[in-house]
Parts: sequence; C-alpha cells; structure tokens
Amino acid sequence: MSLPENISDTISPFQSVPLCFSRAISDTGQISFSIKPLFEQYYYTISATNDTVFIVPSEPFPGNTRFVIRADKRIMSVNDEPLSVDSVVFFTHAFEREPNNTIETSDHLPKKVFGTLSSANDTDYFSIRDTSINKFYIIASGSQTTFAVQDSLGSRTPERSYRNRDTITAPDSFKAPLYLLVFSYRKSVGGYYETGPVY
Repeated sequence: MSLPENISDTISPFQSVPLCFSRAISDTGQISFSIKPLFEQYYYTISATNDTVFIVPSEPFPGNTRFVIRADKRIMSVNDEPLSVDSVVFFTHAFEREPNNTIETSDHLPKKVFGTLSSANDTDYFSIRDTSINKFYIIASGSQTTFAVQDSLGSRTPERSYRNRDTITAPDSFKAPLYLLVFSYRKSVGGYYETGPVY
C-alpha cells in the first residue's frame, strides 16, 4: 500500500488520499482503515480495477498535520494472497484558523493556505510582514471567492470580478504590513479556496 509515485506526500486538507495496491483487492467491502491522529470524517471509494482505494474526507483534514493511515486488518488480493499493507504517511498544507475575520485576528500568510468562507458575509484576513512580497494568487474550488489587498493605512485594491484562478499585485505606494482579504463574490458560499504569495 503506497501513495502514487506522481502524487506529493503533502496535500490539500480537502483532497482525497489514493492508496495504491500491487494487485486487485478481492473483497473490497471488508476493508477498513485507521487514521492517526484520529480522523473519522471520511468514506472510501475504490477504482474500477480494484487496486486503488481513495480516502475521501467528508470534512477537511486538519491543516499542517502529519497523518498515518493503516489497514485495520489483512487485505487479500484476487489471487487470495495477502497484500502489503505498510502504513502510508502524508501531510496537509496549512488551513486557515478562525477567528480571522479582522486585521487584529488575521492569520500569518504562509507559502500556501487553504480555507473556506463560513457565510456569505465572512472575510478571511491574512497578514504579510515580508515587505518583499506584494503579489498573491487565489484558486477557488466550488465557490465564487475573490480577494483584495489592504495596507496598514487602510488603502485597498479595487473590487475585482470573480475568476476561479486569479492573481493580484499591491501597488508600490501601499505601506507595510499588507493584509490579504478573501471574501465571497456576490454572496456565494460553499467550496473552498487556496491562496498564497507569488514569488
């Protein structure tokens, strides 16, 4: 049991985790897994070839966390041979921490962070202390999420139209520290976003 070779071991908190087996699994209805630290908000699906199990989170995985997945019992192949079930280790990218809906409660913006808007009026604030960073990206998945940059004096970039992938650059006149604001475009909710600096 392993992650696919083309998949990084660090994933989005919203991403499913593919577990690959060397041969097809014989009884897919009898498999179960444990995830440590304890995470039970998931279900699994199986590929058409019965050789890959996808652990699908029904709630986001906690961010910045190392997880270990183990099979609860022996998994047999279609040839009635035991399949290797070594544990699989993966990590999650940062996930926004609430409350972060004001400048005073803003999260520090890491290289990459994922988040959700809890309501149509929610705004997530991220602080940027590095004065060399003035360009940012956003990728919206399943929601119409957009963003703006605000400086320490309250100047703010103009309102933008929604794009599921977008970048924004703060003007040179903006005074540090900068704040990245992520909010709903036209009061849409649901889905999640990914954002971070562009180096």
